[in-house]
Amino acid sequence: MFVALEIKERERGGIFGGLLSILRKPKPVCDMREVCGARYALIQVECERGGPNWDGVEQLAGRYASRVLVPEGWEIPTGSGISPPSLTRFEETVLLHTACEIIHRTRMPMYRRVVGILDSRGAHGGMLPELLKYYTTAKIYTHNTPYYRQAAQAMMEEYGAPVQLCELPEGLLDCVLVLAPSGVEGCEAVRFLGPVLSPRDTLRAPAAFDHVTELRVLPSPPMRELVPRAVSPHRFAGALYEFCGVNIAGFVAGCAMLNSTRVEFSGLVSLVRQKCGL
Repeated sequence: MFVALEIKERERGGIFGGLLSILRKPKPVCDMREVCGARYALIQVECERGGPNWDGVEQLAGRYASRVLVPEGWEIPTGSGISPPSLTRFEETVLLHTACEIIHRTRMPMYRRVVGILDSRGAHGGMLPELLKYYTTAKIYTHNTPYYRQAAQAMMEEYGAPVQLCELPEGLLDCVLVLAPSGVEGCEAVRFLGPVLSPRDTLRAPAAFDHVTELRVLPSPPMRELVPRAVSPHRFAGALYEFCGVNIAGFVAGCAMLNSTRVEFSGLVSLVRQKCGL
């Protein structure tokens, strides 16, 4: 279960309506909705001077106040018990499947398919089995070498695919694509050959590599019509996946940000081909 928030402009009922809007905050209303057999709560609230009735929204959301999808462009006030879900599992799944589909679409020779992973903490070894269905070798930059040594042995036994551990991020220079599920902190100056894919942009200055962030899935038009007004279709799909086990959009990003410029998926494929001289 999760909550989607819809904020609407309040209709003014003349002078008296304006006075009432000042003296009395409009109460949010909650309605249960269903998508593909999954249920979620839709809270609708009218916007007044000073913003929506956030306290009322929090009360209605109850124990799901940490799972509220807020319309784009609105900021939750400081101190509120409302918070948007992180959707970490969904974002990592989109990152993984997008990386696999990019290399599949390039038609790159198998011997060139070397993928890199920036994972200093050693938290994303679970990506290796799927990646090594599409890439012949994986190179890992990590501080958690015991964790990845076990993963490397398992991948060699199961797929016959080598997993190389690197002491420095420069060990990933020849990778055609680099995944950074936890960000690129400390690697901003490394001139990677292929683009670096991250769920979100945390760079404080321009990087020395092509940086791909904000990977967004695009539900089909019929599914988009079911998304509450002003709520991100990507995040709505993510909440349905994480909290309800429902997939309405697949896991391959339809668009992303490339060095702060919006590009479609085909642009990412072209970028990898260009970087590798294909």
